This record gives sequence, C-alpha cells and structure tokens, in this order.
Amino acid sequence: MVLLSNVLHDWDITDCDTIVRRSADAVNPGGEVLIRDVLLDDELDGPLPIALYSVSLFSLIEGQAYSAKEY
Repeated sequence: MVLLSNVLHDWDITDCDTIVRRSADAVNPGGEVLIRDVLLDDELDGPLPIALYSVSLFSLIEGQAYSAKEY
C-alpha cells in the first residue's frame, strides 16, 4: 500500500499523474494507492475554503486543489 497524504496539491496535474502512476507501479499486485488530500467538488468551484486554498497554492507554487475526478 502507498499512502499519498497531503502531497498532490503541491504539484501540477502532469506531475500528479506521474506520482500516482509510479506509486501504482511500486505496489504489489492487488495493492492499493490511497490518496488523502483536500478536494474540490467535480464542478471545481467549491467548497469555498478549498477553492480559496487552491488559488493561494497556484499563486505560491505550481500546485492547486483538484477534484476526485481529476485524480
């Protein structure tokens, strides 16, 4: 099992894809990759505190909050 806890929002979506794929490749067959992170809703407009957090992430680093669909 690989746990990615509060790390993916620090990266752009291309890097997130790489991190998740490499994590999946690293687990044994039948293993799991668990993602624990702040999530936007599928419309990418809320909840408001997460949307505001995403804006600050984007302005400080190349990351942002994503929806579960985007992972």
